[in-house]
Amino acid sequence: MTERATELFQRLHLDEAGATPLVGTPSQIWVISTLEIPLRSDNDVYLAVQLSSYALKNQPLAPSHQEGYWAPPFVAYPVPISYSAPTKLNSLKKLVAKAVPRATLKRDIEQLAYRLGLRDITLVKQPAFVEIKMSPRSPGIIKSYIVERFTLSDVSEECLNNLSDSEGLFGYSYLPIDRDIEKSDVTEIFSVSHQRTEMWHLGKPIQSNLEHVITDERSRKQLVSNAITLQFDDFLHRETGIILSCDLARSATAVRRAHSLGGYFGDGTEVAWDVMRRITLVLHQFVARLGTTQVQFAGDGLVAAIPDRKSDGKVDQVALILLAWQEALNKIEQIGRDISEGVNLLGSRLAVHYGTYAFGRTAGPHSVAATFDGEVVTEVVRYEQGLRDCDEGSEEEPRHIGLFSDTLNAELPENWLSTQQSVMNSRVISVRSKEFEGGGVFFQFQPVWESSV
Repeated sequence: MTERATELFQRLHLDEAGATPLVGTPSQIWVISTLEIPLRSDNDVYLAVQLSSYALKNQPLAPSHQEGYWAPPFVAYPVPISYSAPTKLNSLKKLVAKAVPRATLKRDIEQLAYRLGLRDITLVKQPAFVEIKMSPRSPGIIKSYIVERFTLSDVSEECLNNLSDSEGLFGYSYLPIDRDIEKSDVTEIFSVSHQRTEMWHLGKPIQSNLEHVITDERSRKQLVSNAITLQFDDFLHRETGIILSCDLARSATAVRRAHSLGGYFGDGTEVAWDVMRRITLVLHQFVARLGTTQVQFAGDGLVAAIPDRKSDGKVDQVALILLAWQEALNKIEQIGRDISEGVNLLGSRLAVHYGTYAFGRTAGPHSVAATFDGEVVTEVVRYEQGLRDCDEGSEEEPRHIGLFSDTLNAELPENWLSTQQSVMNSRVISVRSKEFEGGGVFFQFQPVWESSV
């Protein structure tokens, strides 16, 4: 049965009459071989999707939303057009069969699964279909897409972490498929560029072939019946290790100061953006120096963790933290002086703690990003917030201060912190923030800032 959303969109099943005319003459033909990965978690079923491409730049015609499209993982094959483009379904099928043999489809989809870290897989071939439509990325071009579908129905248990993508590094999002669409997190928005209503998930549109699969009752039931079960804990790491929270003091003041530097130095807004960019760069370089991807940024601060399993030992790890943060402070000092006529404008707070936490998709398949969870995470943030009351520096000269919690100090040699050349004025204190109260060793960083970055 033919489905038409507009005169520029057509969906055909391959078992339809060969004489069925195509709604438009395609300028390109593509075979899209998709790897459908249905997952079951807590009695709900989801389909793993990825961003197929960011929106292309400098297109004569482009979607006004400037977003890429969600799609299953896939392999794409261009099909050559010789003297003229096909106008009927039968001639389109002949071109495709000649260009892309069945054996090639299966071999390449198995290679794609291997590339995604999946072993000992079972694939179920699903019915293919054809779409004639405006190109999602280049709406001025009519293309034909033959969608070949493979569903993953089984995989070695050793590979389940490659399906849960706990840190989001594969870029998976999990689209709910076993409930009514209107009751899920999917919305519908009309596309002026494509002249059809598109489905959206987490602020990005869904490719029309994926939309068909999750809304067609038969296809959806097939996916649900083949879903691979994941436990909630598959979506995150439960760790024990060092966790830190840091924040820059008076960064808002620095940005306001940067805004006032318009004129000779250029537009004030651009100067402010440059200051914020430089601060952000320093924070990211600090995390890279620590060698961890377990991090959560928030404006001019962050929370990061280094699990014991990846550390050379607690002493070496905290020594690296002190070194890396002092390197970052050298750059922070220079930024502050650049916008305040040589006066120290920016300060900082660093709290370092130790304990058990969780990192990853802490809301399971509903997570939109990897985050932290656990009591120790709240505690380290409260430690850092409580340091504000310990900053005795003047309004003109804020300080760079830090704190090692009692819990962390218990993991280190006695009085280890006081022996470090990078710190001074260390003393035992108790800090309070909201309902939290905790003890630790307060210190200042030695003012050995470099004169330039």
